[in-house]
Amino acid sequence: DGSKIGLFSSFAASRCVPCPAGTARAGPDPATQFECVPCPRGTYRPGDRELGCIACNVTEHKTTLEQGAGSKDACVCDSGFVRRDDDSNADGFVCDACPVGSKCDAPGLIVPGQPEGYFVMNQSVGGEVKWTVYRCSVDMSFACAETEDPRSGRCFFNRDEATLACSMCLEDHYAYKAECRKCNPGTRAVPAVIFIFGYFGAMLAVYYFCNSAVTKSAAPLLSTSVSFGLMLTALQSLSILGQLSVQWESPWYDIMMIVKLFAFDLEFVQLECIALRMPALTRYLYRALIPMVTILIYLSLYAGSKVICPLFKKTQWQLPGTCNSIGTIWQSMYITIS
Repeated sequence: DGSKIGLFSSFAASRCVPCPAGTARAGPDPATQFECVPCPRGTYRPGDRELGCIACNVTEHKTTLEQGAGSKDACVCDSGFVRRDDDSNADGFVCDACPVGSKCDAPGLIVPGQPEGYFVMNQSVGGEVKWTVYRCSVDMSFACAETEDPRSGRCFFNRDEATLACSMCLEDHYAYKAECRKCNPGTRAVPAVIFIFGYFGAMLAVYYFCNSAVTKSAAPLLSTSVSFGLMLTALQSLSILGQLSVQWESPWYDIMMIVKLFAFDLEFVQLECIALRMPALTRYLYRALIPMVTILIYLSLYAGSKVICPLFKKTQWQLPGTCNSIGTIWQSMYITIS
């Protein structure tokens, strides 16, 4: 029977026998009955089948990895697609188009590849679990590693793979440039302590300077305020340069880190080392709350001076001077918070 190209016959055989699994005769022509050839790529044939090779479901973008497939299980997703298990499908899986930003250069992928500068993760979208691609921020793009399997090894420089786009450091690490460095157990709280005492000292200095004899008259007060504002604006502008996608080398990077304090950027404080791992949004919210905390501290100092200063025969804080100091601090924070 010429239609049963799954059977062949040797020269000495008295009957036709099945071709080995993954092979079939080249066609119904009697001249092909003495030889079995591998099934073409994209098809398969079980060994007990009398007919020819069976095509994988090409309309669903399915194929085989190579020619000579011997079972239906050899059907996989073609290049440009990625497998997703689906019990409602006859094959038990469907082939989704490779998400934009990922790479599916080879057939048979069960996960899309992650190019450098992108972050690929599996998440629920509309009730279905699918692969989603995020573009890493410009200054963090080289922290998102190129990998064939984004389920592991997708972040460089000790960054946490469980956080979106490698945005946070691993536990007990702090951010330094794009990498994350191990916290020093002996000095982990030093930067935060320096920041707190430095900021508190600056608040006291602002109050006593703005209300000193030097600034009692309008002209010195105006020139001092303008000079202070221009100097702070220059330092904050310099800190903005530190946020550009430029690989600053030492000592310039260290200078950029220091001037970030004038922009109230908390990266220098190394909050991660004192058990305060925060995503970028939470970090900004803390930074935005600094002006409100400043008001509370000034009002607390004003109220405390009414009790403490008489005990030491010192001048109590005045409400106009306190409000003046709050206004000066807020003026310095305007560019930073906005």
